[in-house]
Amino acid sequence: MLIACSHESRENINFRNKNISLSNYEVIYESGNWDHPDYSEAFESYGNHRAVIELQDTLYSNTQVLIPWRRRDNEPAQKDIIIVDAKTNTVVENRYVIEINNEYGHLIFKPNNQSSLYYVYYLPHSSTGSYYPKVSYKKPKETKDKSWLAEIKLSFCLACNRGKRCFNIK
Repeated sequence: MLIACSHESRENINFRNKNISLSNYEVIYESGNWDHPDYSEAFESYGNHRAVIELQDTLYSNTQVLIPWRRRDNEPAQKDIIIVDAKTNTVVENRYVIEINNEYGHLIFKPNNQSSLYYVYYLPHSSTGSYYPKVSYKKPKETKDKSWLAEIKLSFCLACNRGKRCFNIK
């Protein structure tokens, strides 16, 4: 008979929180179908994971999104996200990440006019290619438009368990 025990810390293990509302798991998850890079050559990628956001509002004002996901990577807040306008295939520059963790991504972005469909890619990376590639994940980038950040600081407040509080933009 073989018995093994371990007294190692389990802090770095990502377990799914069983207390999450079931509504987070009502999101439809399915395989994507988009072009993949030539893995034998060096490349940069938006990431192999994306969420599709369809806006119902035609005002195209700043939009706050909470995306439930099943990320099992360590330190998800240390990895960038990229929002792409599906109609024009351009990257949305004005975006602010409120919180990213293994259970959800909470962000605000400024949609483009006349577009209602957006792709939110996570785990963007660059690869050296070949049989044994070295992959490095992109670090989060701050929005360059400081006036837009000031605008959302004034207009958006988040709900928390103790009532409403405004978030601080650093």
